[in-house]
Amino acid sequence: MIDCENLIHPFQNDPGVSQRQRVMDDLLAGSAHIDGRSLADLLDYFTRLSRHVNFYEADLSVSDWQPFFQKSIPFTIADITKFNSEATNEKFAFYQQLFKKYPSSSGLQLLVHFMYYSVVNTINTWHQQVQGSELPVAFALEKLIRDKLRTPTEKFISYTNAAVKWYCIKPVDWQRLYNNEVWELDVTELYAIDETFKSKGNTRRKRTVALYQSIADLFPAYLDVMRVVADAAAISMEPSLLPLKAEFQEKHQPHLAILFAFLKLFQHLQNDLNGFTKKHLDFFYKQVLQLKSREATPDKAHIVFEIQNQLDKYLLQKGLQVKDGKDSNKAEVFFALDDQIVVNKTQVADKRTLFLNNETISKTTYLEGVYMAPNADKVDGITKDFKDDMPKSFATLGARNSKYTDPENKF
Repeated sequence: MIDCENLIHPFQNDPGVSQRQRVMDDLLAGSAHIDGRSLADLLDYFTRLSRHVNFYEADLSVSDWQPFFQKSIPFTIADITKFNSEATNEKFAFYQQLFKKYPSSSGLQLLVHFMYYSVVNTINTWHQQVQGSELPVAFALEKLIRDKLRTPTEKFISYTNAAVKWYCIKPVDWQRLYNNEVWELDVTELYAIDETFKSKGNTRRKRTVALYQSIADLFPAYLDVMRVVADAAAISMEPSLLPLKAEFQEKHQPHLAILFAFLKLFQHLQNDLNGFTKKHLDFFYKQVLQLKSREATPDKAHIVFEIQNQLDKYLLQKGLQVKDGKDSNKAEVFFALDDQIVVNKTQVADKRTLFLNNETISKTTYLEGVYMAPNADKVDGITKDFKDDMPKSFATLGARNSKYTDPENKF
Protein backbone atom coordinates (compact mmCIF):
# COMPACT_ATOMS: atom_id res chain seq x y z
CA MET A 1 0.00 0.00 0.00
CA ILE A 2 1.30 3.48 -0.90
CA ASP A 3 1.98 5.85 1.99
CA CYS A 4 0.37 8.99 0.58
CA GLU A 5 1.33 11.11 3.57
CA ASN A 6 5.08 10.80 2.94
CA LEU A 7 5.24 11.13 -0.85
CA ILE A 8 8.14 13.22 -2.12
CA HIS A 9 7.65 15.71 -4.92
CA PRO A 10 9.25 14.28 -8.10
CA PHE A 11 11.29 17.46 -8.67
CA GLN A 12 12.87 16.94 -5.24
CA ASN A 13 13.28 13.16 -5.47
CA ASP A 14 14.38 12.30 -9.02
CA PRO A 15 17.72 13.85 -10.09
CA GLY A 16 17.10 12.83 -13.71
CA VAL A 17 19.40 11.16 -16.23
CA SER A 18 21.72 13.03 -18.56
CA GLN A 19 22.05 12.23 -22.26
CA ARG A 20 25.45 10.63 -21.72
CA GLN A 21 23.99 8.37 -19.01
CA ARG A 22 21.30 7.16 -21.40
CA VAL A 23 23.79 5.81 -23.96
CA MET A 24 23.67 1.99 -24.22
CA ASP A 25 26.96 0.30 -23.31
CA ASP A 26 26.53 -2.09 -26.24
CA LEU A 27 26.78 0.84 -28.67
CA LEU A 28 30.14 2.03 -27.32
CA ALA A 29 33.43 1.08 -28.96
CA GLY A 30 34.90 -0.40 -25.78
CA SER A 31 32.04 -2.73 -24.91
CA ALA A 32 33.26 -5.81 -26.81
CA HIS A 33 36.99 -6.14 -27.42
CA ILE A 34 38.22 -8.65 -29.95
CA ASP A 35 41.47 -8.90 -28.01
CA GLY A 36 40.75 -7.80 -24.45
CA ARG A 37 44.07 -8.89 -22.93
CA SER A 38 45.75 -6.29 -20.73
CA LEU A 39 49.49 -5.76 -20.45
CA ALA A 40 49.50 -7.86 -17.27
CA ASP A 41 47.68 -10.65 -19.14
CA LEU A 42 50.32 -10.65 -21.87
CA LEU A 43 53.21 -10.76 -19.41
CA ASP A 44 51.49 -13.53 -17.48
CA TYR A 45 51.09 -15.44 -20.78
CA PHE A 46 54.86 -15.32 -21.37
CA THR A 47 55.49 -16.53 -17.82
CA ARG A 48 53.17 -19.52 -18.19
CA LEU A 49 54.52 -20.30 -21.66
CA SER A 50 58.14 -20.28 -20.42
CA ARG A 51 57.47 -23.39 -18.31
CA HIS A 52 56.81 -25.44 -21.44
CA VAL A 53 59.75 -24.29 -23.61
CA ASN A 54 63.02 -26.19 -23.27
CA PHE A 55 66.28 -24.33 -22.68
CA TYR A 56 69.48 -26.24 -23.32
CA GLU A 57 72.46 -25.41 -21.12
CA ALA A 58 76.07 -25.56 -22.31
CA ASP A 59 76.38 -29.10 -20.93
CA LEU A 60 73.18 -30.05 -22.85
CA SER A 61 71.15 -30.29 -19.65
CA VAL A 62 67.54 -29.28 -20.20
CA SER A 63 65.67 -26.66 -18.17
CA ASP A 64 63.02 -24.06 -19.06
CA TRP A 65 62.82 -20.31 -19.68
CA GLN A 66 61.34 -19.25 -16.32
CA PRO A 67 64.63 -17.81 -14.92
CA PHE A 68 64.61 -15.20 -17.73
CA PHE A 69 61.51 -13.55 -16.22
CA GLN A 70 61.66 -14.28 -12.47
CA LYS A 71 63.69 -11.24 -11.38
CA SER A 72 62.04 -8.72 -13.70
CA ILE A 73 59.92 -6.07 -11.93
CA PRO A 74 57.25 -5.83 -14.71
CA PHE A 75 56.74 -9.60 -14.60
CA THR A 76 56.54 -9.51 -10.80
CA ILE A 77 53.91 -6.75 -10.94
CA ALA A 78 51.97 -8.75 -13.54
CA ASP A 79 52.06 -11.72 -11.18
CA ILE A 80 50.72 -9.54 -8.34
CA THR A 81 47.99 -8.12 -10.56
CA LYS A 82 46.88 -11.60 -11.60
CA PHE A 83 46.65 -12.80 -7.99
CA ASN A 84 43.36 -14.69 -7.59
CA SER A 85 42.06 -13.94 -4.11
CA GLU A 86 38.89 -15.97 -4.65
CA ALA A 87 40.81 -19.14 -5.53
CA THR A 88 43.07 -18.69 -2.49
CA ASN A 89 40.09 -18.15 -0.23
CA GLU A 90 38.32 -21.20 -1.65
CA LYS A 91 41.37 -23.39 -1.01
CA PHE A 92 41.60 -22.07 2.54
CA ALA A 93 37.90 -22.85 3.10
CA PHE A 94 38.44 -26.36 1.69
CA TYR A 95 41.27 -27.05 4.15
CA GLN A 96 39.09 -25.80 7.00
CA GLN A 97 36.31 -28.15 5.93
CA LEU A 98 38.70 -31.12 5.91
CA PHE A 99 39.96 -30.26 9.38
CA LYS A 100 36.45 -29.95 10.83
CA LYS A 101 35.65 -33.48 9.67
CA TYR A 102 38.72 -34.93 11.37
CA PRO A 103 40.85 -32.58 13.53
CA SER A 104 44.41 -33.85 13.49
CA SER A 105 48.04 -32.78 13.42
CA SER A 106 48.17 -33.43 9.65
CA GLY A 107 45.33 -30.95 9.12
CA LEU A 108 47.20 -28.47 11.29
CA GLN A 109 50.35 -28.90 9.22
CA LEU A 110 48.36 -28.47 6.00
CA LEU A 111 47.03 -25.12 7.24
CA VAL A 112 50.42 -23.87 8.47
CA HIS A 113 52.25 -24.70 5.26
CA PHE A 114 49.45 -23.25 3.11
CA MET A 115 49.48 -20.03 5.15
CA TYR A 116 53.24 -19.67 4.92
CA TYR A 117 54.11 -20.78 1.40
CA SER A 118 50.98 -19.50 -0.40
CA VAL A 119 50.42 -16.29 1.55
CA VAL A 120 53.15 -15.04 3.91
CA ASN A 121 56.13 -16.07 1.78
CA THR A 122 54.36 -14.81 -1.37
CA ILE A 123 53.95 -11.35 0.14
CA ASN A 124 57.58 -11.41 1.28
CA THR A 125 58.78 -12.38 -2.20
CA TRP A 126 56.71 -9.64 -3.81
CA HIS A 127 58.25 -7.04 -1.52
CA GLN A 128 61.82 -8.21 -2.08
CA GLN A 129 61.42 -8.08 -5.86
CA VAL A 130 59.85 -4.59 -6.05
CA GLN A 131 61.80 -3.07 -3.16
CA GLY A 132 63.61 0.12 -4.15
CA SER A 133 61.74 0.53 -7.45
CA GLU A 134 59.91 3.67 -6.21
CA LEU A 135 56.67 2.36 -7.70
CA PRO A 136 53.29 2.72 -5.92
CA VAL A 137 53.14 -1.02 -5.30
CA ALA A 138 56.50 -0.94 -3.47
CA PHE A 139 55.36 1.83 -1.12
CA ALA A 140 52.01 0.11 -0.57
CA LEU A 141 53.63 -3.23 0.26
CA GLU A 142 56.08 -1.74 2.75
CA LYS A 143 53.43 0.30 4.55
CA LEU A 144 50.92 -2.56 4.70
CA ILE A 145 53.50 -5.01 6.04
CA ARG A 146 54.59 -2.60 8.78
CA ASP A 147 51.10 -1.43 9.75
CA LYS A 148 48.87 -4.46 9.11
CA LEU A 149 50.98 -7.62 9.09
CA ARG A 150 53.68 -7.07 11.71
CA THR A 151 51.56 -8.30 14.64
CA PRO A 152 49.77 -11.15 12.76
CA THR A 153 53.13 -12.47 11.57
CA GLU A 154 54.53 -12.44 15.08
CA LYS A 155 51.50 -14.44 16.26
CA PHE A 156 51.71 -16.80 13.28
CA ILE A 157 55.33 -17.65 14.10
CA SER A 158 54.56 -18.31 17.77
CA TYR A 159 51.50 -20.44 16.95
CA THR A 160 53.46 -22.44 14.36
CA ASN A 161 56.30 -23.06 16.80
CA ALA A 162 53.73 -24.32 19.28
CA ALA A 163 52.34 -26.71 16.66
CA VAL A 164 55.89 -27.97 15.95
CA LYS A 165 56.54 -28.57 19.64
CA TRP A 166 53.26 -30.19 20.66
CA TYR A 167 52.05 -31.82 17.42
CA CYS A 168 55.36 -32.58 15.71
CA ILE A 169 54.45 -30.90 12.41
CA LYS A 170 57.23 -30.09 9.98
CA PRO A 171 58.99 -26.86 11.09
CA VAL A 172 59.07 -23.73 8.96
CA ASP A 173 62.30 -21.92 8.10
CA TRP A 174 61.73 -18.28 9.11
CA GLN A 175 65.08 -17.10 7.77
CA ARG A 176 63.53 -15.46 4.68
CA LEU A 177 61.34 -13.23 6.82
CA TYR A 178 64.17 -12.49 9.24
CA ASN A 179 66.47 -11.37 6.39
CA ASN A 180 63.85 -8.87 5.17
CA GLU A 181 64.07 -5.86 7.46
CA VAL A 182 60.54 -4.65 6.65
CA TRP A 183 59.10 -7.34 9.00
CA GLU A 184 61.25 -6.00 11.89
CA LEU A 185 61.71 -9.46 13.42
CA ASP A 186 64.36 -10.22 16.04
CA VAL A 187 65.86 -13.59 16.89
CA THR A 188 63.75 -14.13 20.02
CA GLU A 189 60.52 -13.80 18.03
CA LEU A 190 61.65 -16.55 15.65
CA TYR A 191 61.69 -19.04 18.52
CA ALA A 192 58.72 -17.74 20.53
CA ILE A 193 56.02 -20.29 21.44
CA ASP A 194 52.45 -19.32 22.27
CA GLU A 195 50.90 -22.02 24.44
CA THR A 196 47.66 -20.23 25.35
CA PHE A 197 45.74 -22.85 23.34
CA LYS A 198 46.42 -25.39 26.13
CA SER A 199 44.08 -23.54 28.47
CA LYS A 200 41.16 -23.68 26.01
CA GLY A 201 40.33 -27.34 26.44
CA ASN A 202 40.87 -30.33 28.68
CA THR A 203 41.26 -32.80 25.80
CA ARG A 204 43.79 -33.07 23.00
CA ARG A 205 41.05 -32.63 20.40
CA LYS A 206 39.81 -29.36 21.90
CA ARG A 207 43.35 -27.99 22.22
CA THR A 208 44.08 -28.93 18.60
CA VAL A 209 40.94 -27.16 17.42
CA ALA A 210 41.81 -24.08 19.52
CA LEU A 211 45.32 -23.84 18.06
CA TYR A 212 43.99 -24.39 14.53
CA GLN A 213 41.41 -21.63 14.97
CA SER A 214 44.02 -19.20 16.32
CA ILE A 215 46.08 -19.67 13.16
CA ALA A 216 43.05 -19.56 10.84
CA ASP A 217 41.90 -16.25 12.36
CA LEU A 218 45.07 -14.62 10.98
CA PHE A 219 44.30 -15.51 7.35
CA PRO A 220 41.81 -12.66 6.54
CA ALA A 221 44.42 -10.00 7.43
CA TYR A 222 46.89 -11.40 4.88
CA LEU A 223 44.23 -11.87 2.20
CA ASP A 224 43.02 -8.27 2.57
CA VAL A 225 46.57 -6.98 2.15
CA MET A 226 47.08 -9.08 -0.98
CA ARG A 227 43.89 -7.66 -2.49
CA VAL A 228 44.99 -4.07 -1.80
CA VAL A 229 48.45 -4.74 -3.19
CA ALA A 230 46.94 -6.23 -6.36
CA ASP A 231 45.08 -2.94 -6.96
CA ALA A 232 48.27 -0.93 -6.39
CA ALA A 233 50.12 -3.22 -8.80
CA ALA A 234 47.64 -2.43 -11.59
CA ILE A 235 48.58 1.27 -11.25
CA SER A 236 52.29 0.38 -11.33
CA MET A 237 52.13 -1.74 -14.49
CA GLU A 238 52.85 0.95 -17.09
CA PRO A 239 55.47 2.88 -15.01
CA SER A 240 57.37 -0.37 -14.47
CA LEU A 241 57.99 -0.70 -18.22
CA LEU A 242 59.09 2.90 -18.78
CA PRO A 243 60.47 4.23 -15.46
CA LEU A 244 61.02 7.97 -15.21
CA LYS A 245 64.51 7.66 -13.76
CA ALA A 246 67.34 6.57 -16.06
CA GLU A 247 68.92 4.25 -13.48
CA PHE A 248 65.72 2.20 -13.33
CA GLN A 249 65.49 2.05 -17.12
CA GLU A 250 68.97 0.53 -17.25
CA LYS A 251 67.86 -2.38 -15.04
CA HIS A 252 65.90 -3.96 -17.91
CA GLN A 253 67.96 -6.76 -19.39
CA PRO A 254 68.43 -6.64 -23.20
CA HIS A 255 66.25 -9.68 -23.96
CA LEU A 256 63.44 -8.23 -21.80
CA ALA A 257 63.80 -4.75 -23.30
CA ILE A 258 63.18 -6.26 -26.75
CA LEU A 259 60.14 -8.08 -25.41
CA PHE A 260 58.75 -4.91 -23.81
CA ALA A 261 59.29 -2.97 -27.04
CA PHE A 262 57.37 -5.67 -28.92
CA LEU A 263 54.48 -5.45 -26.42
CA LYS A 264 54.27 -1.65 -26.76
CA LEU A 265 54.08 -2.01 -30.55
CA PHE A 266 51.60 -4.85 -30.22
CA GLN A 267 49.28 -2.59 -28.21
CA HIS A 268 48.88 -0.35 -31.27
CA LEU A 269 47.76 -3.39 -33.31
CA GLN A 270 45.52 -4.43 -30.40
CA ASN A 271 43.82 -1.02 -30.25
CA ASP A 272 43.26 -1.05 -34.01
CA LEU A 273 41.80 -4.56 -33.83
CA ASN A 274 39.47 -3.60 -30.96
CA GLY A 275 38.22 -0.64 -33.00
CA PHE A 276 36.56 -2.98 -35.50
CA THR A 277 33.46 -3.33 -33.31
CA LYS A 278 32.82 0.43 -33.52
CA LYS A 279 33.46 0.41 -37.27
CA HIS A 280 30.98 -2.44 -37.66
CA LEU A 281 28.31 -0.57 -35.65
CA ASP A 282 28.92 2.62 -37.61
CA PHE A 283 28.55 0.73 -40.90
CA PHE A 284 25.38 -1.03 -39.75
CA TYR A 285 23.58 2.05 -38.42
CA LYS A 286 24.81 4.62 -40.95
CA GLN A 287 25.14 2.58 -44.16
CA VAL A 288 22.66 -0.30 -43.81
CA LEU A 289 19.90 1.35 -41.75
CA GLN A 290 20.66 4.82 -43.16
CA LEU A 291 20.20 6.50 -39.78
CA LYS A 292 21.12 10.16 -39.68
CA SER A 293 22.60 11.99 -36.74
CA ARG A 294 20.45 14.63 -35.12
CA GLU A 295 21.32 18.27 -35.44
CA ALA A 296 23.13 19.79 -32.53
CA THR A 297 20.83 21.24 -29.87
CA PRO A 298 22.09 24.41 -28.17
CA ASP A 299 22.29 24.51 -24.40
CA LYS A 300 19.91 26.67 -22.43
CA ALA A 301 20.40 28.64 -19.25
CA HIS A 302 18.14 30.74 -17.02
CA ILE A 303 19.78 34.05 -16.12
CA VAL A 304 18.73 36.55 -13.45
CA PHE A 305 19.60 40.21 -14.13
CA GLU A 306 19.91 42.94 -11.48
CA ILE A 307 19.99 46.62 -12.38
CA GLN A 308 22.41 49.12 -10.85
CA ASN A 309 21.13 51.64 -8.33
CA GLN A 310 21.64 54.70 -10.54
CA LEU A 311 19.35 53.29 -13.26
CA ASP A 312 15.57 52.91 -13.26
CA LYS A 313 15.46 50.58 -16.26
CA TYR A 314 17.75 49.21 -18.98
CA LEU A 315 17.05 47.55 -22.36
CA LEU A 316 18.85 44.30 -23.26
CA GLN A 317 18.63 43.53 -26.97
CA LYS A 318 17.73 40.15 -28.43
CA GLY A 319 20.84 38.12 -29.26
CA LEU A 320 22.99 39.80 -26.59
CA GLN A 321 25.72 37.33 -25.63
CA VAL A 322 26.49 36.49 -22.02
CA LYS A 323 29.84 34.88 -21.26
CA ASP A 324 29.97 31.63 -19.31
CA GLY A 325 32.99 29.46 -18.41
CA LYS A 326 34.95 27.12 -20.70
CA ASP A 327 33.95 23.73 -22.06
CA SER A 328 36.00 20.51 -22.00
CA ASN A 329 38.00 21.74 -25.02
CA LYS A 330 38.84 24.98 -23.15
CA ALA A 331 36.73 27.02 -25.59
CA GLU A 332 34.71 29.99 -24.33
CA VAL A 333 30.97 29.36 -23.85
CA PHE A 334 28.47 32.14 -24.70
CA PHE A 335 24.69 32.28 -24.22
CA ALA A 336 22.52 34.66 -26.28
CA LEU A 337 19.18 36.17 -25.23
CA ASP A 338 16.15 34.68 -27.03
CA ASP A 339 14.15 37.93 -26.67
CA GLN A 340 14.75 41.50 -25.69
CA ILE A 341 14.05 42.38 -22.09
CA VAL A 342 13.75 45.59 -20.10
CA VAL A 343 15.42 45.18 -16.71
CA ASN A 344 13.95 47.39 -13.98
CA LYS A 345 13.88 47.57 -10.20
CA THR A 346 10.73 45.55 -9.80
CA GLN A 347 11.18 42.81 -7.19
CA VAL A 348 9.06 40.04 -5.75
CA ALA A 349 7.50 41.29 -2.52
CA ASP A 350 6.29 37.91 -1.27
CA LYS A 351 5.47 34.43 -2.54
CA ARG A 352 2.20 32.67 -1.86
CA THR A 353 0.55 29.50 -3.10
CA LEU A 354 -3.09 28.50 -3.54
CA PHE A 355 -4.27 25.13 -4.79
CA LEU A 356 -7.82 23.75 -5.03
CA ASN A 357 -7.73 19.97 -5.08
CA ASN A 358 -10.74 18.77 -7.07
CA GLU A 359 -11.46 15.05 -6.81
CA THR A 360 -13.77 13.14 -9.16
CA ILE A 361 -15.50 9.95 -8.02
CA SER A 362 -17.73 8.34 -10.61
CA LYS A 363 -19.57 11.34 -12.11
CA THR A 364 -19.38 13.56 -9.06
CA THR A 365 -16.68 16.19 -8.61
CA TYR A 366 -16.09 17.72 -5.21
CA LEU A 367 -13.48 19.95 -3.57
CA GLU A 368 -11.28 17.72 -1.42
CA GLY A 369 -9.42 20.62 0.17
CA VAL A 370 -7.96 24.07 -0.16
CA TYR A 371 -4.17 24.18 0.17
CA MET A 372 -2.59 27.57 0.75
CA ALA A 373 0.70 29.04 1.93
CA PRO A 374 0.56 32.74 2.88
CA ASN A 375 4.36 32.68 2.91
CA ALA A 376 5.94 30.15 0.53
CA ASP A 377 9.40 30.90 1.98
CA LYS A 378 8.45 28.99 5.16
CA VAL A 379 8.32 25.23 5.58
CA ASP A 380 4.78 25.30 7.00
CA GLY A 381 3.71 28.18 4.76
CA ILE A 382 3.45 30.54 7.74
CA THR A 383 6.33 30.98 10.23
CA LYS A 384 8.67 27.97 10.46
CA ASP A 385 12.00 28.21 8.55
CA PHE A 386 13.38 25.52 6.26
CA LYS A 387 16.12 23.31 7.68
CA ASP A 388 19.58 23.34 6.11
CA ASP A 389 19.18 19.86 4.60
CA MET A 390 15.81 20.68 2.98
CA PRO A 391 15.10 22.23 -0.43
CA LYS A 392 14.06 25.80 0.34
CA SER A 393 10.96 25.64 -1.82
CA PHE A 394 7.34 25.18 -0.76
CA ALA A 395 5.36 22.46 -2.55
CA THR A 396 3.60 24.02 -5.55
CA LEU A 397 0.52 21.82 -5.19
CA GLY A 398 0.38 22.22 -1.44
CA ALA A 399 1.77 20.31 1.52
CA ARG A 400 -0.13 18.39 4.15
CA ASN A 401 0.28 21.12 6.76
CA SER A 402 -1.06 23.79 4.38
CA LYS A 403 -4.54 22.31 4.04
CA TYR A 404 -7.07 24.93 5.10
CA THR A 405 -9.22 24.03 8.11
CA ASP A 406 -12.43 25.95 8.72
CA PRO A 407 -12.08 27.52 12.21
CA GLU A 408 -15.79 27.16 13.03
CA ASN A 409 -16.69 23.71 11.72
CA LYS A 410 -13.15 22.21 12.12
CA PHE A 411 -13.14 20.52 8.69
